Amino acid sequence: MKKRKKIKKAALVFFAVVCVVAVYVLSVNFYIIGSAKKSIVSRSETAFLKNIDCVLVLGCGVRPDGSPSDMLGERIQEGSGTFKVCSADYLFLTGDGSSRDGYDEPAVMKRVCIQEYGIAEEKIKTDIYGLSTYDSIMNARKDGVKKLVIITQSYHMPRALFIARQLGLEAYGVEAHLLRYPAQILWSAREVLARNKDFIKCIF
Repeated sequence: MKKRKKIKKAALVFFAVVCVVAVYVLSVNFYIIGSAKKSIVSRSETAFLKNIDCVLVLGCGVRPDGSPSDMLGERIQEGSGTFKVCSADYLFLTGDGSSRDGYDEPAVMKRVCIQEYGIAEEKIKTDIYGLSTYDSIMNARKDGVKKLVIITQSYHMPRALFIARQLGLEAYGVEAHLLRYPAQILWSAREVLARNKDFIKCIF
């Protein structure tokens, strides 16, 4: 009988802990998503933003043949289009390019911006140490950026804007059009946890 009571008590404690964690995780997500809404603008609205240091395009996958993944292609297209509309000083292309095996997201992004969208090479800066969203935005700040427009997909945008604000930057976001990706549910679920990770990271 005592053993059964102990098991029941342990189960209740476990359930309470799970509930507290779930409430915390969801609360952080609602806060980050809600606080980002006022900073998300359209491409055309960026024309009215003044003193923009850069348009920052966050990197993601590159195919083995050296072409951008669909998701990265959307970001490059929107980033190039936004850069042409707004008064930013330069286009900041950031991603993973530090490995020794030739994998270089910023190099691919730069090539596409120049060859397909006609962006002048001298208007482009690349960051090969953008290994995470946090790293990419921190590296932009280290480059002297104070005010920027961030380009990424809608599911990823709230976290990017939150990080930028926590690092003391004035940030706006233009969402890249989101195609239907087979793994979107998985990415969105991962983003729930990633928001909590970066929430804690930005605090400490």
